Amino acid sequence: FTTDSVYICATRCASGFYNKADTQAFMKRPWENAYMLCEQVLSGKFHPTYYRTHEINERGKKRTIKPPTFTCKVVQKVLCDYLIRPLLEPKMISTSYASLQWRGTTKMHEDICEALNRKIRHGEAFSIILFDDRNYFGSIVIGILMEQLSRYISDARILDLFRSFCPDEIG
Repeated sequence: FTTDSVYICATRCASGFYNKADTQAFMKRPWENAYMLCEQVLSGKFHPTYYRTHEINERGKKRTIKPPTFTCKVVQKVLCDYLIRPLLEPKMISTSYASLQWRGTTKMHEDICEALNRKIRHGEAFSIILFDDRNYFGSIVIGILMEQLSRYISDARILDLFRSFCPDEIG
C-alpha cells in the first residue's frame, strides 16, 4: 500500500462511476484521499463500510447484494492488483478465465469453440455440461479461505485486512 498504488486504483475504480457521491468526494482531492486511505490501512484503522443491503432478482434468481463503498473498492483493487494477481496468477492453469486480464468470457468462448472444432474435425465424441453453483460466493467458508490465503501470505496485517472484508463465517 503506497499513495501511488492507492491513487492508481482509485482512478480505475472511479471510471464510469463519477455519478456516485462517494466517488466524487474521493476524486475531488484524489492524492490527499489516497494518502489518508493508505495511512488508515497501514495503521490498521481501516474498516470496510457498505451501503445498505438489498435484494435483486436476476434471471429469475433472488440475490442479496451488499455493495461496498468507494473506499472499500479501492482497497480491494489494491489488494487484487498488487498482491493477489502477482502472487496467484502464475500458479493458475491456462483455462482459468474469471477476472484475469486478457482471459475473460470472450477468450473462454474462443477457447471452447476451438476445442469443439478440433473434436469435430477429428471425429471425436464430446459432451457439454452446463451447471450453475447455487449461491457460490455466499457458501464459501471463510475459515478455509483464510487458511488457503495464509499459505501464500505471511503478513498478519494483510490477512487481518482480508478478514475484515468477510465479517461472517460463511459467504
